[in-house]
Amino acid sequence: MLAKMSSFWFNATAHALNIFGNFSNATFSPHDKACDILDNSLSVKIMLILVFSTIMLSSLVGNALILVILHQRKELRKTTNFFIVNMAVSDFVYTLSVIPLRLAKISSSSTRWPFGSTTGFFCKAIKFLVSTSYAVSAWSLVCIAVDRFVAVVFPMKAHLVTSRFRNIVIAAIWIWAGMTNALDLFAYGLVELRNGGTACTYLNNLIFSLHIYNTVRIGLFIIGPLIIITILYCVIAVTLRTQDRSLRGTSVHQKDQRKQQVIKMTLCVIAAFYICIFPSALLNALNENGISCFVFKMLRFSSDAMLYLSSSMNPIICIIFVQSFRQGFKEII
Repeated sequence: MLAKMSSFWFNATAHALNIFGNFSNATFSPHDKACDILDNSLSVKIMLILVFSTIMLSSLVGNALILVILHQRKELRKTTNFFIVNMAVSDFVYTLSVIPLRLAKISSSSTRWPFGSTTGFFCKAIKFLVSTSYAVSAWSLVCIAVDRFVAVVFPMKAHLVTSRFRNIVIAAIWIWAGMTNALDLFAYGLVELRNGGTACTYLNNLIFSLHIYNTVRIGLFIIGPLIIITILYCVIAVTLRTQDRSLRGTSVHQKDQRKQQVIKMTLCVIAAFYICIFPSALLNALNENGISCFVFKMLRFSSDAMLYLSSSMNPIICIIFVQSFRQGFKEII
């Protein structure tokens, strides 16, 4: 099972060697040169703006609610929930970095940089923040899996995960994600267009190719985390099955059921993250084989919508699975 899952995701993401370019770029693939995805009718523009604006609003409000609810309810201040909050912060950063810029380009039907030619560092910062936020989310999922692994497989060691250790790990995730994506600050910048204006794009002046850079990041932030998470949850599943047989009919069984409920929630968070990035990998695979402009536009819209939607899934999952989150949400409303 583990081998099949790992093979499936490796094949899917192997075609997406430019996927971090999609995460962090407003530039488009070679197919876009023949098919201008910004060339749309007024009705299509309105539809795109409404969809992406709704996703942006739901992401900002939902992740803000996660932060407020955790601050108000002390019973939720557990290690797993703090890593979910860490993801909420990274989702907040991602949403504010990428969707407003996309809305500006849809409105103007142009890839021109909308903030003026003197904001080159802003261009670099957006590329850097988008890539960093996805890296933080991916490794926060790994930390959640490790926390659940320790709680289930080595419950007597769970006390070693102190609040200080957790804070150090969260800080380390952000520092490492920033360091591994720091090249974006040099790889991107504003370029003068022939028809006037500037565009924020790859500068093509590095000593090694962007292709290699993105391939390394896919291994670090997509394939690597998924393999680790899959292995940990396979071990957790086997352990819980063994415990279920030995604890059935005892008072401890209720505690075990609560533990399984938390695991179901974290599995949904992880599944939502990877399901949302899968269409982008599929689009890159299909793009190599040549498809019609209409089909490409539809696929581009669905892949981008799913990618943006990943930033608003965690609040929904937390409210569905955790009663304390639901109660906190009701109190705020």
